[in-house]
Amino acid sequence: MTANVVRLNNFLQNRHMQHALTESFSSVGPPNQLQWTVTFKLNGQAIGAATAGTKGAAKEQAAGQALTALGA
Repeated sequence: MTANVVRLNNFLQNRHMQHALTESFSSVGPPNQLQWTVTFKLNGQAIGAATAGTKGAAKEQAAGQALTALGA
């Protein structure tokens, strides 16, 4: 896991809210040029989303947005 993903998990665990977090992944494009989109939702409300060339990069960016949305 990367820094923002770890921070998001720790933030939610400390508040006993990790069960309310969901994440979804999708990709578009040819196999050698996939663009990944990752969305984090808390209680069904989107709190972070990002698109990048790798799944990990998209997840890290989306986690950063989620942390900002949560005021962490």
